[in-house]
Amino acid sequence: MPVAPNGQPSAVRARSLAARLGRYLWRTLLVALGLITLTLCVLFARPLYQYLVSFPREAAALERLRAETRPVALDDGWTEYRAVVHAHSYLSHDSEMPFAEILAAAQTAKVDAMFMTDHCINRKADFVTQWTGLHEGVRFIRGWELRNGLLIWGLPESATVNCDAPLTETAARVAHEGGLSAFGHTEMPRPYEVAEVRVMEIYNIHTDFLDEKLLWLLPGLLLNTARWPDLAIREVYDQPSAILNLWDQQNRTRKMVGFGAADAHQNLGLRLVYTAQNRLWLRQSSRKSFTDPKIELNSFSHTVLEWIFGPLTPGRELLRVDLDPYPRSLRYVNTHLLAEDNSEAALLGALREGRAFVAFDLLADTRGFVFFAAADGRRATMGEETAFTPGLRLKGEAPLPARWTVLRDGEVVATLEGRSLDWPVPGAGNYRVELAIRPGTEWLDWIYANPVRVTPPTP
Repeated sequence: MPVAPNGQPSAVRARSLAARLGRYLWRTLLVALGLITLTLCVLFARPLYQYLVSFPREAAALERLRAETRPVALDDGWTEYRAVVHAHSYLSHDSEMPFAEILAAAQTAKVDAMFMTDHCINRKADFVTQWTGLHEGVRFIRGWELRNGLLIWGLPESATVNCDAPLTETAARVAHEGGLSAFGHTEMPRPYEVAEVRVMEIYNIHTDFLDEKLLWLLPGLLLNTARWPDLAIREVYDQPSAILNLWDQQNRTRKMVGFGAADAHQNLGLRLVYTAQNRLWLRQSSRKSFTDPKIELNSFSHTVLEWIFGPLTPGRELLRVDLDPYPRSLRYVNTHLLAEDNSEAALLGALREGRAFVAFDLLADTRGFVFFAAADGRRATMGEETAFTPGLRLKGEAPLPARWTVLRDGEVVATLEGRSLDWPVPGAGNYRVELAIRPGTEWLDWIYANPVRVTPPTP
């Protein structure tokens, strides 16, 4: 038998080395499995607690609160329309939604109007390509989201806008042609000095999503979306304090209307598709591919997939997961408009003038909310103005008990609880209200109303 230099037989030494290596690999594997298990426990501990404990409790509390909904008696003289502002169709590079499916989602969400904001196509916004008019009770208003952060609506069907044109040039053109411009994604710097733009997003779910850590958010979405979809997506919400402060600052020097942006895409999901040439394609719902080139199947994997999914035909979608389905996005945040009717001109006019409030209808239906200033037979609702006189009061009513926070030029001046508001106005200023509801132990933001402008008394 060969002998190693240290006098130990080579075979024995080899077996000893293999044994040590085996023990090392086994311990490494155990440590790795332990770390993976610990990581999964950390990542899924909170989602699992939500799934089993907190979400069932919160859902029951919300149902109890919703059961307290009552019609509002106070009348502001306008007709209310629930709108989704900022939404994308298959015309956008990051959405696949055909207009027929958007219509069905809007009907499911009880939406009256869709303000579309598709991304530019080949650097152009061509208004003729989108749906317009009333479709089975839902008003579609054509609009585009330009790369400079401008949202535009209301141009003629024949209009085509160069998306690379300077923002000031586009805003001037839109105003000249009777359309409406707004600043989108206001977490980014915007040229608020542009006089033609007097509307801005004060909440956008995509903006809200940006400060989330996906590693911590995703486990909750994956675990809880099927059973507790509304509560799972609401985990994204944070009060947009910085943007609300910016909005108040703008209103100190000129009128700036605020609206809520659904930014609906239905692009946070997966698709597994069987294609021609016996291949599988795994892609995101935003059209981005995970498998490029596509995975080619052999006879065994083809047989297994047919056993699981049934006959495989080219183009068949084998798996579909959507964490942001359109019907849910359309309920997450809405902009309620006060208008004469649901014509495009009337709805655009309501948004332009600020007769609007932002509502998180996913929590509870806000329809019927009223807020205005009144005295001596005069009444000014959200977006309107009135001169200060002694006896001027802010009046409001909501379909649920709520906490009313009254702000004057961005500063909190009163906090009250109940279904209604009746508060004396002390002087000139921009007065708006924020409402929160408390289904359990925490107050949840529910409504942001546009301000009523109270001007100094007339001489």
